[in-house]
Amino acid sequence: MEKACTSPDFAGRTGCRPEWRSNAQVWGTQVAADWIPTRRRGARFPGTPPFFCTTNLITMPPKALPYHPKQGEVLRCDFSGLVPPEMDKVRWVVVLSPKFVGRRNLATVIPLSTTPPPAIEAFHVKLDKDPAPNASGDDVWAKCDMVMTVSFARLSAYWTSKDGGRRNYVSLHISPLELGKIRQATLAGIGLGYLWK
Repeated sequence: MEKACTSPDFAGRTGCRPEWRSNAQVWGTQVAADWIPTRRRGARFPGTPPFFCTTNLITMPPKALPYHPKQGEVLRCDFSGLVPPEMDKVRWVVVLSPKFVGRRNLATVIPLSTTPPPAIEAFHVKLDKDPAPNASGDDVWAKCDMVMTVSFARLSAYWTSKDGGRRNYVSLHISPLELGKIRQATLAGIGLGYLWK
């Protein structure tokens, strides 16, 4: 059942959808106007209700990833706006997909977590070391059953400083051996583990 909208403009209505929260609101940067749906009554967008609830705003990264990441690269991903028990919050991920011709600004990723799984399954991979900078020293698990294809707008790369206004990105990667284990575990996570022979 859809929850009633709690926004004063649309009190009691159902079918409200969250809108993207602008980077200007969060980070103080300029945002394209078409990121934010209008709140004008009766305004329609394809496949959406004629009104929007603005009470549940989704925070996105300050800038979309400006390049196509490589397989095995470690990035930050903002999973805001998903529904539990889906993946949540901002966390490190491993890029699983290569660069496909005709598929722009999308990457398939595997989330990483320092929370051990309650029971270790074939779709869990324990990494040899934490690939994140300033690692805590805790064990890191690739949750390969939570594989997801996300927009570059959700992804951000680690960078240390700016040179002439440009970010100096630092490439973070897992080992080829770990990437192979993650590929195998991902197949297991979608019921296709028998294909890895």
